[in-house]
Amino acid sequence: MGERQFERTGSVLRPDFFAHTFFCPINVHKSIVTWAKTWMDKKIWEKQSERTRSLLRLDVFAHTFFARFSVHKSIVTWAKKCQTEDGFFCPHIFLPNPMPVTTSIPIRYFSQHDFGKVAYEVVGHAFRIHESLGKTFHESVYRSNLHQIFGERSVEEMQILLTHQGFEKELFIDLVVDCGCPFELKAASVLSAAHESQLIQYLMLTGLSHGKLINFGAERVEHKFVNCLESPEQRRQFQVLCHHWNRDAAASRFEDVVVSLVRDWGTGLKRSLYLEAVVALLGGEVQCRRFTQTHWQGIPTGRQPVDMIDDVTAFEITCKRHDLESYESHLQRFLTNTTLESILWVNIVSGCVTFKRIGDRGT
Repeated sequence: MGERQFERTGSVLRPDFFAHTFFCPINVHKSIVTWAKTWMDKKIWEKQSERTRSLLRLDVFAHTFFARFSVHKSIVTWAKKCQTEDGFFCPHIFLPNPMPVTTSIPIRYFSQHDFGKVAYEVVGHAFRIHESLGKTFHESVYRSNLHQIFGERSVEEMQILLTHQGFEKELFIDLVVDCGCPFELKAASVLSAAHESQLIQYLMLTGLSHGKLINFGAERVEHKFVNCLESPEQRRQFQVLCHHWNRDAAASRFEDVVVSLVRDWGTGLKRSLYLEAVVALLGGEVQCRRFTQTHWQGIPTGRQPVDMIDDVTAFEITCKRHDLESYESHLQRFLTNTTLESILWVNIVSGCVTFKRIGDRGT
């Protein structure tokens, strides 16, 4: 990564390499790498010999980065910790582990106070738009109006690209103002828990802490602050528990896929997102989405679509914090009235990923 100097300078690092390294643990957009490469040619760099090219103390780069992107000051502290005692970067402390989330614009960090000031401005315009247009338009119309008001300060439908191995998933935040203030817009009769959950997921994936829901579909504009309390690093810390698991080939494969995915993405996301990724990683819908024969009191009653890992084993993914015993009872009854032999069940919640086999092979 860096070019080794001796005695006088210690270990040093080119800024584009630092940007790649920074991109890995901090989760910011890849355009920062391009920015860093451009920055190499600026006069602020200390010009070395042709052999060593331009070199920079890491804390200087971090301070400049902070000024350019207004990211959290702890990054400067983080950068200083990456230096040797003589003030230069020690390159061996990082491993190549790229983050699985990228965004279509660089993301800036906003404190709750600073976000609140931007949100106050956005909501004020939302009320004026609602007074003019009423409540019957599609949310895209309201979004377009806000975008016109904020101009270059705002981005409509900011893309979040989530990846894992060969799987990719695109998500879109309705409106992002000042590169770090996300707003999810609705035209519903009332804001719901599902709307809040959607925005929390976007916050988790981008590493942002604060967002706001705005609903234009009611008699008056509804708006609600939404906060994300867990960082990406915290969401990637979890224990794996297995009950009556009996690791045969199917169970081992399912466990490996799920654990690898959650270590990459973290806990706390929607069940539908985990399920879509796991189905893709296990071979896709053609391989996994099948039908099983159902029966009641020995009489065939039809065919039920299920997600299957082999001809006799289904799998189920949940993100439930409560009523697990009740849900397990329902899975057992489902199994009893189909031709399946077992169900591989995983429950993914903050801090814990629990595997359990439902069926005879799990006992």
